[in-house]
Amino acid sequence: MAPGVAAALVTTVFGLAVAIPAVIAYNVLVNRLGLFAGEMEGFAQEIIGTLAREGRV
Repeated sequence: MAPGVAAALVTTVFGLAVAIPAVIAYNVLVNRLGLFAGEMEGFAQEIIGTLAREGRV
């Protein structure tokens, strides 16, 4: 029984070694995407405001 438990623990360690950096990378990318979406939203609002002031909308 001990070799099976040891193999399961080793597999778990390798799984965590892959999963933890993947989750961190995912969170970083989601954060950057959120910031980019916010910038694009602000830019779109500026364009709409400019067009509205010029009477083109």
